[in-house]
Amino acid sequence: MVVIFSLLLLALSLVPAIAQDEAVDLRIGILPVMNIYPFYANPLGYFEEAGVSVQMVPVFSAQELREGIAAGDLDGFQADLITTLVLLEEDHDLRLVRHVGLVAPPLFGILAYETSGFVSARDLAGARIGISAKTVVQYVTDLMLISVGVNPAAVEYVNIPKIKNRNDMLAAGEIDAATLPQPFFTLSEKAGAQALIDDSVLDYVPEAISFLTVTLEEKGDQVRAFLQAYERALAAINARETREEGVAWLGEEIRASLRTRVRAVGDDRVLGFMRALGEAGIWPSMTAARVPTRGEFANVQSWALNAGLIADVSAYDEVIDGSYLPELVEDDMSEEDEE
Repeated sequence: MVVIFSLLLLALSLVPAIAQDEAVDLRIGILPVMNIYPFYANPLGYFEEAGVSVQMVPVFSAQELREGIAAGDLDGFQADLITTLVLLEEDHDLRLVRHVGLVAPPLFGILAYETSGFVSARDLAGARIGISAKTVVQYVTDLMLISVGVNPAAVEYVNIPKIKNRNDMLAAGEIDAATLPQPFFTLSEKAGAQALIDDSVLDYVPEAISFLTVTLEEKGDQVRAFLQAYERALAAINARETREEGVAWLGEEIRASLRTRVRAVGDDRVLGFMRALGEAGIWPSMTAARVPTRGEFANVQSWALNAGLIADVSAYDEVIDGSYLPELVEDDMSEEDEE
């Protein structure tokens, strides 16, 4: 089942569904975290039916993503509000068009093995915690620690940008604890680590989809079509309550497209992420379409300013644009899936 699940995941988008020499409307950078599931819209044909060609480009750290934007290789990305703010600081003109969140399971958590001696989040003062510095990972780690009365200044952050490296160093005992996203959060638990705290204690995790302003100006209709297909896939995903239901649904919908869509990727990191998703054995429930509130935006921007990531603040309306979200997401599920 893991093999089948991994193949199905491989089909979703991390292998581009459109050949490199063909024109595509949107090239979107994707980080290896669990909230990429709505990109199942690609192998399911949702993008094609919406009239937009989309190529997903795998990136494995916030730095790689920023480099892709700087090089002109990407029209947009699914990452977080902090990355958007940093790119704005680097003179890239972008707009955040959708919040992306998990209702369940939690997306981020701080984990430790019993051998570290840390068994409670309240006891993490003095711990060496692996994070990706000056990113959403540090943001959620700061807030999770504060939620249990631990001053982030009382811990030692170890900057390990690559998620898999952070997971491996935690398992090897090279750090006391680590903040990991799904699916590595669950895999670490399965390997014996204890989740000391997760992001369910937070009201808002600033994951998001953003596009370059020039893309929105020149390809606004394609962005709207992309988001329509995205919401359609998200609704179908949310209709499956268990991993078994999700795998069965994907197997039925995608298998015929595997022969034409899956091809050699030549990147062990992509294959490793596919295996991780399959081995984690979890299925997400995702949040409905919205953009961050003014208060959420202000809090994240204030944190980025205090962390030294940005030197200037931006007005909400200069960064956030909810006008590309579809007003109504069609229910694409069969009658047997409806309540």
